[in-house]
Amino acid sequence: MCLKNNIRQQKYMRYYVFAIPLPFSIEKYKLGQLYMVARSTLEESSKKSSDGFEILKNEPYTRTLPSGQEESGIYTFKLLHLSKMVPKAIANLIPKKGLKMEETCYNAFPHTVTSYHNPGYPDKLAMSVETWVYSAPKNASYAETFDLPEEVRKSIPESFTLEKKDKESLKKDKEALKERKDTEDISKLEFAEAKGGVIERVYCDVTQPLKIDKKKEAKEKKLAAKENREAPKALSEGPLKADIKRISKENNGDHCIVYKILKVHTAFPGEKLIEGILGKKMESVFTETHKKCCIWWDEWKGMTMDDIKKMENDAAEALKRTIAEREAANNDSKEEESTGDDDDDEVVEDADKADDK
Repeated sequence: MCLKNNIRQQKYMRYYVFAIPLPFSIEKYKLGQLYMVARSTLEESSKKSSDGFEILKNEPYTRTLPSGQEESGIYTFKLLHLSKMVPKAIANLIPKKGLKMEETCYNAFPHTVTSYHNPGYPDKLAMSVETWVYSAPKNASYAETFDLPEEVRKSIPESFTLEKKDKESLKKDKEALKERKDTEDISKLEFAEAKGGVIERVYCDVTQPLKIDKKKEAKEKKLAAKENREAPKALSEGPLKADIKRISKENNGDHCIVYKILKVHTAFPGEKLIEGILGKKMESVFTETHKKCCIWWDEWKGMTMDDIKKMENDAAEALKRTIAEREAANNDSKEEESTGDDDDDEVVEDADKADDK
């Protein structure tokens, strides 16, 4: 059953509207986005074992849309291991076969559609992300950032209204939050909770430093040494914050905003908790990857599409080799297990013969 049909049948769903302002033009962001994907693929292909996700495909595609229009772009297919990506407390709420997700992404810039399918429980866990990129005024205010374009609004069902609350209700909500000394969520109150489900707005701020997981970096170095390979340069060894003002100046003040609509549904026990944590995880992914895009500006700003295509081809070839090596290693492991079982059988047979004597 396809994701679209699953979503139509679901009674509860959580929607997130992400806005990611960036200090360069749409044309530049296209290069930066493709560079990020290619670099991630190259880094992933250097590992003999996966770290939360496996990139299985990264290749050009052409397809015919239901409208009859031809679409071309980059297709990626990943396998996500949720057991390595979410807290153990949440992983324990999901049955083992539900801890793997397949991610398919059709990137026809500036519009991208990404679907997450759970082969173990196709009706119980579903996510999708739809992305648009628009030009934006320099230093757009929070209100301007969330003045959603019509195309983006149309992707949200009418039952998930974006109508603002009346001033009196909003005032009471703000006062209640201030009493609890919790001002973090005030910005989320301007949109009402709709009958069809929950909508949350999230502003992804790329001006802040990268969040570094030093334990993860240490683990990666240890794993690289064990696998006899060179570990990728740790993020903590490079710049942690982008020079947004300089990047903006080099782009003559041209800015863009990336909008992402995330739809999350699960029918497992603790559904609201799981959906909330998955939403937070995706917020972290979107924010941190775009921080990297800005931090790596000097690496890709002078690249052409031909440079990117060469990098993508290199990444695809490296990925093929890695997948082949992983499959060979898995087969060797299975053969060793099988041999071990045969040895155990021989020991049992010898013991039986000894007893007979």
